[in-house]
Amino acid sequence: MWNPRSSRAEPEESGITDDTDMFRLFQEIDIPRDSPENIARIYDRRVCEVLCMYGGANGNPWRKIVWPLAQEHPALYHAIAAMTYFQMSKFISEGVTHFKNSIQELATGSNSSSMRLEVALVITLVLAFAQTWHYPRSSNGTRFTRRARPLVKRALAAVPGLQTSESSICLSFLANTWMYQDTITRITCTDAQEIDLELMTSCSQLSLRNSSELPIDPLMGCAGTLFPLIGRVGDLVRRVRRAQQAINSPATVSYAAELKCSIEAWVPPIDLEVPFGYQSPNLSTSDLVQTANVFKWSTILLLYQAVPELPRKLSFSEMAQKILVLVATVSLKSRALIFHVLPLMIAGCEVIDAEDKAWVRSRWKSMSSEMTSGIVERCLELTLELNERNTSHTRPRSHTLTNGASSATI
Repeated sequence: MWNPRSSRAEPEESGITDDTDMFRLFQEIDIPRDSPENIARIYDRRVCEVLCMYGGANGNPWRKIVWPLAQEHPALYHAIAAMTYFQMSKFISEGVTHFKNSIQELATGSNSSSMRLEVALVITLVLAFAQTWHYPRSSNGTRFTRRARPLVKRALAAVPGLQTSESSICLSFLANTWMYQDTITRITCTDAQEIDLELMTSCSQLSLRNSSELPIDPLMGCAGTLFPLIGRVGDLVRRVRRAQQAINSPATVSYAAELKCSIEAWVPPIDLEVPFGYQSPNLSTSDLVQTANVFKWSTILLLYQAVPELPRKLSFSEMAQKILVLVATVSLKSRALIFHVLPLMIAGCEVIDAEDKAWVRSRWKSMSSEMTSGIVERCLELTLELNERNTSHTRPRSHTLTNGASSATI
């Protein structure tokens, strides 16, 4: 299988921003389009960039950790191929074929007990992304995220026996990837499992132990320690949706108040004056801090939406504007841009001012050039729909912005 590192262009030079560019890349290579060489090249130039905030040839774990395993395990290769093709609307049928092949290979390998735990885990996580990208209009991305949970538990139980720092970093990357997926689907899906706070805490603690070697998470940036709190808010939102009560119970309000205090007290664990480990011309320390704060304040807004009994100084629209200002400080050229999907949807649905609404639409369109799986387009549709619903004052008491949204992570 072809090694993408052998002839890879630097991300900033590749210029692959839409389906047309990627289709042209296929045509430039005189080999069948559904070939390991083509899949490797598009995965390297496109998918690895979408799934990691920071750049650099050696820093991206989707290249450094995941791809080498794919050369040894057909189930992972097919999962990567599916994920890669689902980023391009012209190649959905090829993606479906690889998706089914991966599931079949995974079942065969798992039943034979010959597959290593970390390999089964990474395959399951890749399939979770692939499934989400294949169905951007539905909330069915929890299937493989659920399957990954017991694998993460087993892997973390083996931490004391890890022989090398490299093994610990690999596990930290996989555990954080699961935590990211679980948290986002917990907010956007109605069928998520009850939160496993102990497991999430263990994931965060492992990440902190490796912080000197892997200071910035590919998906969460410097907000990794915030995600267990976001997950708890997502869990509370789900309970409020199910209850469908006109007024939240005292127990719910009390729990929400506790969460609010914890989130407000959280600060990004990074110094603006200190450069982070992996330098990139398209990602600054400021981008990381602002993105973390975007997640922080959008989570607080989500909490207020679910539990409006909480006292607040700002209206929903004023809080949304505060979040959008934070988003606006991050350049459209920043690698952090594609990680603003959920916060932009939460805040974008609450704006009232026509200029703000136009800016949100413009931001979505800019993001769609970087993300071609259909997720951004679906988020824009939901934003417009909910803006109209809020304007007509028909939003139900128990409605929250992300209700009915895709389980799309990014």
